[in-house]
Amino acid sequence: MKTENQRNTLQWALEELSSHSLQENLWLGKIDGQMSSFSEAKCGVFDDSGLGEALTNQKSGLPPQFVNKAKQFQRLLSQINSDADPTNLLANPKMADVRAAAAELLLLLPEVEEKYQTNR
Repeated sequence: MKTENQRNTLQWALEELSSHSLQENLWLGKIDGQMSSFSEAKCGVFDDSGLGEALTNQKSGLPPQFVNKAKQFQRLLSQINSDADPTNLLANPKMADVRAAAAELLLLLPEVEEKYQTNR
């Protein structure tokens, strides 16, 4: 992640993907003026944050443990039907694995931030 904005985008998207209640509120439109989707959160993690590009770059400077977990997470997300109805997505048993993996990546973000600060 090249910028603080990209890092914040990554954190926000991972928080969304790690929380059933946040997903329910955002994906089902339970909070006025706030809406999201599985696809938007997935794009936030890999596209908007720059993580997808960083994972293909051998010299990204990202910690190896984070890279491995992120690649596993990417594979896990590819097993979820992005076009499914939000209610069905929330009930999908694989979403428990998605939430757990997103939470693991969130725990590793301080290490990524440390690398980001050092490589500036």
